[in-house]
Amino acid sequence: MLPKFLYIGGDKCGSSWIQSILQWHPQVKVPEAKELFFFDKNYDRGLDWYRSYFTTQPEQTTSGEVCHDYLYESECVDRIANDLPDAKLIVCVRDPVARTYSAYLFWKRHDLYRGSFAEFVDFCPEAIDRSCYGKYLKMYLSRFEKQQFAIFDFAQLQRSPTDFAKSLFTTIAVEPLSIPAKLHGATLPAALPRVKAIARFSWIAGQTARSLGFPSLVGKIKSSQAIQSLLYRKIKDEEKSQVEPEIAEKILGHCLESTAFVDENFGTNFVSSWHEPRK
Repeated sequence: MLPKFLYIGGDKCGSSWIQSILQWHPQVKVPEAKELFFFDKNYDRGLDWYRSYFTTQPEQTTSGEVCHDYLYESECVDRIANDLPDAKLIVCVRDPVARTYSAYLFWKRHDLYRGSFAEFVDFCPEAIDRSCYGKYLKMYLSRFEKQQFAIFDFAQLQRSPTDFAKSLFTTIAVEPLSIPAKLHGATLPAALPRVKAIARFSWIAGQTARSLGFPSLVGKIKSSQAIQSLLYRKIKDEEKSQVEPEIAEKILGHCLESTAFVDENFGTNFVSSWHEPRK
């Protein structure tokens, strides 16, 4: 069978945690590996390759994939619309400043960047652009009905993981079970490499394994607490830099029109939540 729902984005918005609670739910089938990248990088492998990851057990009543890159890649829109025209599309969004800073920490985690956050936003403008959710949702609205989307707020996940999970489970039509306490925390919390060269090599190796068609291997490594502890250490609060007001204003200004688009089309209030408190 093919999946009935897709988490299409954004990135740095709790996708690893969402993957973990979906894997935990007995009625849900998701691949062991988050991000099969079928609709962007692996489409030439064909639907049979993709379908092979969604073999369900009798108790599993639905299936889906978590791949946060689908939101951002224009070629995914038509491919998903053609192959999964009735799919539920799940999107989780986050304050653009916090999301961009989280992207910066991701680059630091894998030793892909060593400068300051202020330098990073100029070095990698895409990191800001990926917080312009409306820009990308507009592409999807050209092929999908609004009622096929479920928009979630990362802030709700932070406030109440249990309520967030129940809302997600209801969205995909499975029993809204209460998740255990062990799943309340971050799945891949912000971290720094213990040895920079090894961290960078492990990231490159993971990308290579995915490109060769071994996403499950990557999934097992990423979900192994022992391996993660060997490679990384949790970042301390004092090691996180303060976001300068002018940098925050730059990010929010870039994303304002796009945020307003989300509010206008999906009945949310992210402009007031993200932009107005900083005025």
